[in-house]
Amino acid sequence: MAKKKTSEVSLEDLRWSLDPGTLAFETTEDLKPLKGIIGQKRGVDALQFGMGMDRPGYNIFVTGQPRSGRMAAVKKVLKETSQKKKVPNDLCYVNNFKNPEVPILLSQRPGLGKELRKDVHGLVNTLKTEVPRLFESPDYISRKKGIMETYEKKTRNFFTGLEKKVKEAGFALVNLQSDQQIRPELMPIVDGKPIPILELEQKVDKGRFPRKEFEEIRKKYDELRQEVDQIFLEVRGLQKEVEEKGRKIDRLMFKDLVSKQIGSFAEKYKDKSVQQYLQAMIEDMSENLHFFLTQDQQRKPGMSMFPAGDPFASYEVNLLTDNSGQKGPPVIIESYPTYRNLFGSIERIVDRSGIWRTDFSKIKAGSFIKASGGYLVFNLMDAIMEPGVWPALKRALKTKKMEIQTYDPFYLFTTSGLKPESIEMDTKVILLAEPYLYQLLHAYDHDLKEIFKVRADFETSMDKTDDTISKFAEFIRMKTEDEKLRPFDKTAVAALIEESVRMSGWQEKISTSFPQIADLIREADYWAAQDGQAKIQDKHVDKAIETRVYRSNMIEGRLQEMIDRGTLMIDVDGEVAGQVNGLAVYNLGDYMFGKPSRITASTSMGREGIINIEREADMSGNIHNKGVLVLSGYMRKKYAQNKP
Repeated sequence: MAKKKTSEVSLEDLRWSLDPGTLAFETTEDLKPLKGIIGQKRGVDALQFGMGMDRPGYNIFVTGQPRSGRMAAVKKVLKETSQKKKVPNDLCYVNNFKNPEVPILLSQRPGLGKELRKDVHGLVNTLKTEVPRLFESPDYISRKKGIMETYEKKTRNFFTGLEKKVKEAGFALVNLQSDQQIRPELMPIVDGKPIPILELEQKVDKGRFPRKEFEEIRKKYDELRQEVDQIFLEVRGLQKEVEEKGRKIDRLMFKDLVSKQIGSFAEKYKDKSVQQYLQAMIEDMSENLHFFLTQDQQRKPGMSMFPAGDPFASYEVNLLTDNSGQKGPPVIIESYPTYRNLFGSIERIVDRSGIWRTDFSKIKAGSFIKASGGYLVFNLMDAIMEPGVWPALKRALKTKKMEIQTYDPFYLFTTSGLKPESIEMDTKVILLAEPYLYQLLHAYDHDLKEIFKVRADFETSMDKTDDTISKFAEFIRMKTEDEKLRPFDKTAVAALIEESVRMSGWQEKISTSFPQIADLIREADYWAAQDGQAKIQDKHVDKAIETRVYRSNMIEGRLQEMIDRGTLMIDVDGEVAGQVNGLAVYNLGDYMFGKPSRITASTSMGREGIINIEREADMSGNIHNKGVLVLSGYMRKKYAQNKP
């Protein structure tokens, strides 16, 4: 039988090497820093398409292996393309004075929301000072005095005729204190003294006062009592009328004062919703003028452990998003994507009665709302583990609306719930995840196809060409400049490119794991510093690679020791029938290595061999079956070579 011809790989072909002489520079200082992104044309094109596609559902799902430079590429593309869009409006929540449980949303042009909050706060502070002065002014006192004089005159006229009539009938009007109020009581005069009618009736029962005379007094009492009650009803009506006139004057003078203070607001805030809010606020203030007149009592420190509520808090503006300092649309990278951080919450406080309460000022925005009109980037694996995040994200992207609520199991204990006005959303979401997570969601969640229509898939390697080698050198230049590291000479660049080719696993490719390559650049700079060199050379790159391997290859070293001792037997010379050498690749996460393994096959005479009853009856496990099969192979080779 002819021996099969085999081909051998030469030692030179096992590893690709780069001649430093082919590089057209001496050090990386001769190069310009890299401006674009290399090796990710497919992913970058998809990112640019998704960012430019301003249609519903065209959010971006970035897939790729960890440490493939996905986040750095997304940041760079966002920086280049996001400035083309306009700055979004500011968002504010204000009190709904008619229905406080439904706060009103105001949308203002960038910077105007901050000014509105400042102007309203300044108006309230001014009124705190001016309103008490207004009610101490001579004009106000004169008006109130005129009303009171009219009231006293009419009241005097009522009582002048009544007192005369009561006196002629032998009665007197006596003021009695009852429940912190003074009420007039009609009493007959007996022996020159007013006596309550009930006390006089008791004297009649005891025979100390004539009954006939009492009955006459009682008859006159009933007639006068009815007339007195009627007069006092008219006096109370007059009193209410005076009080209403007083409140009306208070409101008129207050509104006149406020109109002078907010004269410039009409020109500055032309939005109809803002004008309606200001009118509603002024109307509510005019109905609660006692807030301004009891400030000193509110400031007094109390003994309660709970803070007292500020009555003026309902007139503040809750600035949800402030885009006054933005030059383009917001770009937010959320590194901790919990429900609260992404979608906001409604905070609560404990009032003096120990009850949880909340209001519009406790509404807080999350990253999803702050990024409205711009871009939100986060890692899906971090977010999908958080309760409620994925359903809320899908709901917001499908409806393009967001209603802030608190995801909190203890929120049921609050006595007041808010339903803020929903926010129209225009946020472009960019998710980062590994390919398997995208495939799982694509198979089991049909909403994914509707809300993430763009996939940007990032490569783990790129073609090895003269252009990519040149760009790789420019990348090294960019990193050394950004982090103020030592420059690489051409030998160091060549060594790093060779290592990058080895990392890709193909001699025709260069790895795009730029975060890992950047770590090698930093470590090579460290070893150059230890060596006292001003430039990084190939030996420093080799040292960085060797020390990185040494830190992680303890298991490989132990296996090699077992081979050297003969514990693990590997034949490397000669030929043996039914035996070959194989290579098992171990992946330890941060380090991969190959371990030689002996693979043998043996034959024997016969058919069934040893029967494993437990295996046939499905009563054994994998380990037991493997042991029996190994034993069976040994016994076949040992005892079944000449006879079955």
